[in-house]
Amino acid sequence: MNKLSNLVDQSVDLIIEVARKQNTSHSTADDDFYINEIWGFIIARLSLFSEGGIILDELQSERNMAETRNRLKAFLSELINTDEEFFMRIEKYIFDINQRKINRKVISHPEGDEHKQSSLRGIRKESEEKLVENQKDDDVNFTVFYEKGLVVKEWANMLVYVHLPKCLDEITHDSQFFLDETNSGLGKSSSSSAQLIQRGTEITIIPELAGCVFNPPKQSVLWMEDWHRVGFRVRTADQSTLDINGLPRIGQVAFYIGPLLVAEVPIWAEVLAQGGSEHEPKTINRKTAAVYRTIFISYSHKDTNVVERLSSAYKVLGMQYLRDVESLRSGEEWNQALLKMIREADIFQLYWSANAKQSIYVEQEWRFALSLERENFIRPLFWELPMPVPPEDLGHLHFSSLDI
Repeated sequence: MNKLSNLVDQSVDLIIEVARKQNTSHSTADDDFYINEIWGFIIARLSLFSEGGIILDELQSERNMAETRNRLKAFLSELINTDEEFFMRIEKYIFDINQRKINRKVISHPEGDEHKQSSLRGIRKESEEKLVENQKDDDVNFTVFYEKGLVVKEWANMLVYVHLPKCLDEITHDSQFFLDETNSGLGKSSSSSAQLIQRGTEITIIPELAGCVFNPPKQSVLWMEDWHRVGFRVRTADQSTLDINGLPRIGQVAFYIGPLLVAEVPIWAEVLAQGGSEHEPKTINRKTAAVYRTIFISYSHKDTNVVERLSSAYKVLGMQYLRDVESLRSGEEWNQALLKMIREADIFQLYWSANAKQSIYVEQEWRFALSLERENFIRPLFWELPMPVPPEDLGHLHFSSLDI
């Protein structure tokens, strides 16, 4: 009950904070699109109930906020037993916002200010521990350990773990045998899966980091044991294309089941002209990712190889959202209910092909996804070579290659 009570309290705080930002426009430009998304979701759910509608009116008018807080808490305490999906989304939003706050603090404080950096590491660790505490024992987590500084043309290690939440301490200890870590620099980047993943499922891991190459470029693991380790080597590419001692390189480690992206771990590293002294310990970067709980998939039914592999992915994930999308898209008939599904999705996966390019239904879907103006929302994938040239409206997106 303590976990549920804590989640209710955190949900109350989030809803009031978002309502305040909506009323006062007290948010940064980078946050505007995300705050609007959260507020839209809250309104859609709470307005289904007469009590929820009253609470929304009070939040927007800011009348008797102490009384409104108590009323909202009582309402959510009842709702938590009947609407698991609502609280799964709210929990994700809470985690995302906390990470945004932490990341802004990291950027605003120079690396040399060790006291402030140490405090931020403590905040981040506490945030990760809360994420693990709220997960079920049979959820699947994805954690990445990697070196923070990449020296030009020198290879560095990266370790990727697929594991149960209870194994976090064990894999942290295991990583120390392969990476030179210090207590102050120890870090990890992690994400949990959208849903349960059946044992025996093949998970493909593909890392990407701007201006860098990986060896091997991808690996696969069968989810059989409580945890698995996969190793990569990474180094900078052509020196002339890099900002040495400048802006960090941004990327991610992507996890696929068949052609379906189930989780991503954001990563970043600084490019250095030269390394530190031979006795100076390396540090490992830490950043925690959000969870994908809803994935909208857009594809042409004429691409039978994709349809068959997606069908297999549905079975091992057991994600009701995916089955609902598939049902609405059956026969490739446009259904207005799809707009709601796209709006509620965490990511929009566009399977780009010659057939998809010709499909009016696929175009309706990606154009609506674009209209939402959500950062990093549309994730195009292609497998045909040469890649069919996308329309100008999609030209700014990164198209990832996937073997199908």
